[in-house]
Amino acid sequence: MHADSGSFQEALDAAVALHRRGALAEAIARYERLLIDEPRHAAVLANLASALKRAGRDGEALECLRRALEADATRPEVWFNQGNLLHQTGRLPEAEASFRRALALDPAMVPAQVNLANLLRDQRCFEEAERLYREALRLQPDLAVAATNLARLLAHTGRADEAIELHRRILRLAPQSAASLRGLALLLYQRRELEEAARLYQQAIEAEPRHADTFNSLGVVLKELGRSAEAVGCWEQALALDPALAAAHNNLGAMFRLRRQPQGAIAHLREAVRLAPDDAMAGANLAHALLDLGQVAEAEALARGIIAAHPESADGPLMLGFALTQQARIEEAFAAFMEAHRLKPEAPAPLSNALFASLYSDQRDAAQHLATHRELAARLAPGRADPPVRPAPPPDQSLRVRPLRVGYLSPDFRSHPVAYFFEPVLANHDRANVVPICYATNEAKDEVTARLRRDAAEWRDCEGWDDDRLAAQIAADRIDILVDLAGHTAGNRAGVLRRKPAPVQALYLGYPCTSGLPEIDWLIADAHICPPGHERFYSERIARLPGSFWCYQPRSFAPECGPLPARANGFVTFGSFNTLPKLSPTTVRLWARILGAVPGSRLVVKALALADAFTRELLRRRFVAAGIHPDRLAIEPPTIGLQDFLGEYRRIDIALDPVPYVGGTTTCEALWMGVPVVTLAGAHFFSRMALSFLHNVGHAALAADSSDEYVRIAAGLAAGPPRLESLRQSLRPTMAASPICDAPRAARELEEAFRKMAFDRS
Repeated sequence: MHADSGSFQEALDAAVALHRRGALAEAIARYERLLIDEPRHAAVLANLASALKRAGRDGEALECLRRALEADATRPEVWFNQGNLLHQTGRLPEAEASFRRALALDPAMVPAQVNLANLLRDQRCFEEAERLYREALRLQPDLAVAATNLARLLAHTGRADEAIELHRRILRLAPQSAASLRGLALLLYQRRELEEAARLYQQAIEAEPRHADTFNSLGVVLKELGRSAEAVGCWEQALALDPALAAAHNNLGAMFRLRRQPQGAIAHLREAVRLAPDDAMAGANLAHALLDLGQVAEAEALARGIIAAHPESADGPLMLGFALTQQARIEEAFAAFMEAHRLKPEAPAPLSNALFASLYSDQRDAAQHLATHRELAARLAPGRADPPVRPAPPPDQSLRVRPLRVGYLSPDFRSHPVAYFFEPVLANHDRANVVPICYATNEAKDEVTARLRRDAAEWRDCEGWDDDRLAAQIAADRIDILVDLAGHTAGNRAGVLRRKPAPVQALYLGYPCTSGLPEIDWLIADAHICPPGHERFYSERIARLPGSFWCYQPRSFAPECGPLPARANGFVTFGSFNTLPKLSPTTVRLWARILGAVPGSRLVVKALALADAFTRELLRRRFVAAGIHPDRLAIEPPTIGLQDFLGEYRRIDIALDPVPYVGGTTTCEALWMGVPVVTLAGAHFFSRMALSFLHNVGHAALAADSSDEYVRIAAGLAAGPPRLESLRQSLRPTMAASPICDAPRAARELEEAFRKMAFDRS
């Protein structure tokens, strides 16, 4: 011992006081001076190790602990501290040995039991870890950290009921245990007991108001409860408390994307990826947001990076499928979606996207489309509820005369092509015939949402609802006919349809193909889209409207058609403003033939994906390979703002429809702007939409039955400027007087079809 034991103790006490105040440099210096006289003083060495560790000098701390144990190997707390430091530095076998020595010296050392249990749990030694947690709780029944970790272990090993009961026991002893409140909330969230989970997270926040992760978790639950504004508030509060919380950036970015606020989405998602570069979901969300802005090449690179880093994750192939679709690489995209399905077979998104992407393919005929839809739709599992939610009663005679309760289900009750065609019909429904109830699942809401809500008899905001809850609401509303407006497009609720919550279900507007779902009874079309004899291409029965399947509501702000561009230019300009996935190899070859048949003509192509320089060059190379000089091409990003977008048709003399997936909204817009559309009709719905438009405006002669006729019609139009000028002047008034723009007629025809469908269940 030091010659003056009193002064040594005073010096040690002073060093400890500095240590406790956080004056680490001074404390370390004093400990080191004490060790000059007493180099084997175990307590000084242990304290110095603690100070060094707090200062981030882990290697030196470990050396001090080793020396302390050489001096006195009977101190369990030193073995415990060494175990902690070894564990933190990844030296697991040595850490385990240190914890075991601590417990050999003090079997009742609860922190050593818990930390050894944590280490063993992470090494999947679940049985011994459970024993140690239980022993710690026997000695200290209100120890929340042991209870929480044991509950996680129980849940991980399939014993969620025991885990829940354990948390409830802890909360009876310590009602303000934030850790147990969070643990129980998570388990109940996983059981879809969302209201109770939200309440528990709120209690955890009251107990520990500066815990950022709790705000983030509460936000997730609130979003799924459809309380998205509150969810955003929670994520913003989480980031106020911890700006480096990657999960909150990811959740907030994903919400901005769903709300159609892509710039805000990208800012948060880039930060999420920077903070957590190994998080596949954050990378996938960023890729999705980039695609929303047409930044295809960067999105593809992100997706391929996810695949390389996380080959077991479905996120990478799913995002790759989206990126490839936007480049019109359809068969590759289909394969990517199916790989995502293989990796996560329970998820509906890969299957729905594979089906939707398949419509763009020029390598599948109508019979193959039906077979693919039946095969993949059958894999869309109905979920926990056994369909149907309620038995479908036989039709009664009242269906012939009383107003039908018709439910419209859509994620697109906003500024979206589906809403454009749906709004005039909804506004003109006769409540003596139909009581329209809208089930809106969209996160983004705008002035279109407000108008639709005004025109509906009843409105259900169902954003965030799971399939069971939504199906139960539809059943409770006693819907006679449930009309799906999405099919297999983004945000669809095929899981709800598979539960058959209404006795009759129909597909309308949103998906231009068969659904393949046996639970959908009818597909609403017209005789041009689905002529007699084509029923064999659909899994549904066909309800044909006598006029037009479409009901177009012209834009009040649409500019005047303007003069024929060819007169001023001295050459004919063909054009297409369809989405890029529709520009199949067959489309490029046909358009190249048309340009070859019309010397000096030009082609203007505009699409969202063409905001990306790589994708523009990819399309340019395809036309060059087909024999078209780049000088004859204008390959451009989209024009922002619908009024300006419509004004771009003043540059176009003739619009060319893609093959096989033709234009819908774009065809209507072109015709309204006085631009004739040349189409090649195929056998399925998605290849006959323009044919229906043209028949209804009296220009069926612009619809071809073969590739040669398609080229001939386009070239013939180009050779006749007087005819083009006449069409420029007459198309808008002709269209305004046609069934396409007759909303009252469209509503009556649809109501009559509903009456037939409700009663005819044969």
